[in-house]
Amino acid sequence: MTRYERVPNPFSLYAGPIATRVCEEGDALPLELTIFGHASRHLGYFVRAFEIAGEHGLTARRVPVALMRAERLPLNEDGEPETIYEANSFIRLPQPAEVFPPQCPGRVVVRVVTPLRLKEAGNLVAPERFAARHLLSSLVRRVSMLMYFHGESALAADFQQLKRLAQGVDIFAQSLRWADLVRSSSRQRTLMQMGGIVGSVGLDLCRAEALWPYLWLGQYIQAGKGTTMGLGHYRLATTGEPDL
Repeated sequence: MTRYERVPNPFSLYAGPIATRVCEEGDALPLELTIFGHASRHLGYFVRAFEIAGEHGLTARRVPVALMRAERLPLNEDGEPETIYEANSFIRLPQPAEVFPPQCPGRVVVRVVTPLRLKEAGNLVAPERFAARHLLSSLVRRVSMLMYFHGESALAADFQQLKRLAQGVDIFAQSLRWADLVRSSSRQRTLMQMGGIVGSVGLDLCRAEALWPYLWLGQYIQAGKGTTMGLGHYRLATTGEPDL
């Protein structure tokens, strides 16, 4: 490794908004898995890992679950899910998808669904200290790392210019708060604090359109710490104001 201290995991998970949910026997538990770059060749191993995890059981009570079906989700609103695995067998192995962001809308609302854990100078960024650069610079670095370790080539970009652009992005409205989240670690036999920022923030990218592809892609790769545990998931909206 040259510029990077660690190798990022080639996947992210999203299990829905943080909320207490009581599940009955037979209920479906949807889980979104996004696999990056070369790791998509190993889809079968990911599926098997979910099967084994289900057999071992979830939560401290080890509640068993079964993998019933896997679908490839569309990357646009007009597409339909495609079943690729069902009844313990693959129907077909999908090819990796190429993604192309739409035109930059100028002003965009970021709706953070699961706790976003961003760090600056070794400390977690609190809602009252949040600036656009925290999210945007983190995304540029994340995309760069994923491409370097799991893609076909390194990201060719002017990182200093992107950093300057991120520092100049204005927030036109904001409604952010801290959401506490506790995770039980069976390996460490302790409870881990995994809280982070949730809510909405409006970013003005009119003078920083070069950052738009990173922000758009972040909807799929997630941002900040804990992306393999479902954290840092957000969606973008180009109309309306944040929920204040």
